[in-house]
Amino acid sequence: MNLTNILTSEENLLLNLNGKKAVYKWIPSDSEEAFLYRLKKDPKNPSLLHYLNNPITYKLNNYGFRTPVDFVNGIEGNVFLGCSHTFGIGNYLENTWSWKLNEYIGGNFLNLGTNGACIGTGFRLLYGLKGMIRPKNVFLFFPHPYRFEYYIANPPRWRTVSVHSKGTMPLILEKNNMEMYYYLHFNAIETLCKELDVPLYAVGPFDLNNPKHDVFPTCARDKHFSPSSNIIILEEFKRAYNNKIKPYSRPWNDYYLKVL
Repeated sequence: MNLTNILTSEENLLLNLNGKKAVYKWIPSDSEEAFLYRLKKDPKNPSLLHYLNNPITYKLNNYGFRTPVDFVNGIEGNVFLGCSHTFGIGNYLENTWSWKLNEYIGGNFLNLGTNGACIGTGFRLLYGLKGMIRPKNVFLFFPHPYRFEYYIANPPRWRTVSVHSKGTMPLILEKNNMEMYYYLHFNAIETLCKELDVPLYAVGPFDLNNPKHDVFPTCARDKHFSPSSNIIILEEFKRAYNNKIKPYSRPWNDYYLKVL
């Protein structure tokens, strides 16, 4: 099977990423305008003041992924599939669960987390890059299941739609459609990992809205998961990794509806 324009997503077109490195101070949805508005409403918030004085930078590699590791033929490492929570929007890279887990395991950090992504994105990227990268482990985290990816020919790109998209079609809101889409792509990822002889780890669901760790900053720079929540995710993946737990294959229905 050949997928067309495997890395040409709407996100990459928006950021003007065409196989080149880039450094950004702001990135959707972590915009300067939104941050300053939040800071104006809460001007004494220690965490927001910390971000003001110590700005986040988003350093992207030669394929537009948030990792200091450039992708070259035959590179080995731990692969992370996910959305903005894996990319790490609103957080320093070292405060993200994916970076911390990679530090715990060791090896190259092959972070394929993509903003606004769905599990279909995860399969597309893993399948499209399997001839280049050599995964040691694959970690999958897509807590927002009501997202769907499809291809547009003009201009050529992959686009994700969700329950929040304008003009959302009823089929996106139907639970049966969501579950079918999720299971098809989860099974495809699991099958691909078996073909590559690579362990797959997926966890969930668990409570991410009850901070259990006294860490600073206490919030993300935008509305994404806090550093504390990232540690909770980290702990779940460490438990799965250390105990070789079978990957959790179901979508996070209850969690997603809870946080909307």
